[in-house]
Amino acid sequence: MKKQEFNACCPRWPLTRSNGGGSLARETSELERRRAELRQSLPALSEKRADSYRRYIDALALERAGVKYERPEEIVRLDEAEVAADEAIRAVQRELREIDEEIKLR
Repeated sequence: MKKQEFNACCPRWPLTRSNGGGSLARETSELERRRAELRQSLPALSEKRADSYRRYIDALALERAGVKYERPEEIVRLDEAEVAADEAIRAVQRELREIDEEIKLR
């Protein structure tokens, strides 16, 4: 998953406290809702990363065995897909840590 695709499906929660109007309980509830959404997205992201990794490693193994890959650019794309999936997981994990810290401060 490319970074732009991840950001489109999982927009970051603004972790700044509002300075008026919103109750602390409602903000905490929203943070907890966002945390649940992020945690729910992790298994699919992990599966996508594992799939990308397997496909990339298989393509490299075939190449090393002398089998000519019909589309060499596909190996590059598979590598980029694995890196993007890994970055998406790290972004979710980072946001989860930020949300947990924000909740602790409340």
